[in-house]
Amino acid sequence: MPRIGVLFLGAFLCLAGCRSKEEVKFTSWAPEPSAKPLSGSFSRLVQIGEAVEQEARSKAFYKGKPTPPITTRTSFFGKEKKQANAIIGANKAALISLAESKIEMQFQPLGLGDPPIYLRGIRLIGESILWDLEDALASQNLDLAIQRCGQLTRLGSQLLGGGGYEAALGISLVDRARATLAPALGQLGAGQLGVLAKQVSSAIASRPALTACLKNEAANMLMALQQAQDLAQKRDFKKLEEQLGKSAHDEVALLDSVSRDLSKVANVFDWIGEDIRGRSKWHIEQMEHPNSDLNPPELKSRKNWRVMYRYFASNLDSLAPYVKKCAARTQLFMLECYLRQKVKLKTPLPISLAAFSAQAVRDPFTGKPFFYQAGEGEFKVYSAGSDGIDDGGESNESFESPDLVLESR
Repeated sequence: MPRIGVLFLGAFLCLAGCRSKEEVKFTSWAPEPSAKPLSGSFSRLVQIGEAVEQEARSKAFYKGKPTPPITTRTSFFGKEKKQANAIIGANKAALISLAESKIEMQFQPLGLGDPPIYLRGIRLIGESILWDLEDALASQNLDLAIQRCGQLTRLGSQLLGGGGYEAALGISLVDRARATLAPALGQLGAGQLGVLAKQVSSAIASRPALTACLKNEAANMLMALQQAQDLAQKRDFKKLEEQLGKSAHDEVALLDSVSRDLSKVANVFDWIGEDIRGRSKWHIEQMEHPNSDLNPPELKSRKNWRVMYRYFASNLDSLAPYVKKCAARTQLFMLECYLRQKVKLKTPLPISLAAFSAQAVRDPFTGKPFFYQAGEGEFKVYSAGSDGIDDGGESNESFESPDLVLESR
């Protein structure tokens, strides 16, 4: 055969061989991160938080040596509170003023990135507002306590327009403010109860849809999965372990052990990604149309990869009930204030909750109005809780099971 024929034959055999061993295709889970500039109220929120964080870092020295900034502390005593307030300065009033308007959150998925640094500054300001609330209650300055509770509830509610990190901070601020003031509701006069009810009602009205943070966190989970898959596809397992942390060493090593066959690697990520999509859809639908008879999608059994799965796919399993509990108690807080006001004024209690807006009385756990009972100067209003069953308002020391109630009871 002429040489040219041999070359063509060789090329043909090569192409045939290449076709018989197809290139492994990896699923695309998320687009490239966006670099859109921040704007409006959200840009201002970030500026305030970062300003506090930068000031905290500039003061984080002890005997000339750098120390962790005060924004990383989880407990504060008198000295630390004074230091924190000095660092916060005018940013506290700026954040309170910003929260009075509506903060338009501009969520951008982080993937494997660290939590947004501005949240550390916002958290510290939130702590300071909570200290004001506690001090006001201790000194019986109930008007100031009401004001601070309303401010924290509004700020925290608007943070639910972000992803998991923002929502977790927002829920913490709302819950702690309410749990601090709720046991003192009996001390409030009728006028004060009305003011508090209006402030909480306004916060609820400014709150984004409860599905917003779930959708955003689902996008964040898929972004993290995409970034991890990209590293695994390149077999850069050292970088992958750096991103996931040392606790993921065994799982990354397991992934490395099968990486000679990229189809196995792709299969692992497909298993995780498909579950994220299915489970996220279920949680979002349950938030919109609760049905306690429906169970989440069953996770296909792959015991060797369950730990790896939890790095990416379990966020909504904890976030969704956290959002529901906060939303339910915040709404019960508002209703209880209005109903207590009627008792104080000795006016007839409503026979139903029909006088309130549908959004205010909707139980996030059932999609139906809260359970309500009223008698002569007495009432009971509560949520069915996670099981969706009416247990007559009975609850435990955590106020959430079997029925979920306001902390004041």
